[in-house]
Amino acid sequence: MILIQAKVNRNKLVLRGKQLSGGGLNERLLKKVLRWAG
Repeated sequence: MILIQAKVNRNKLVLRGKQLSGGGLNERLLKKVLRWAG
C-alpha cells in the first residue's frame, strides 16, 4: 500500500516537474524524490 502510494506520488511529482520546467529542476526534484522513496 505504502509503496503504491509512493509510486503514485512520485509520478505526480515528475509530471508536475515536467510541466514547471523541461530541464534541470525536474531532474533535481526527481533525484530527491527517488532518494526519499528508496
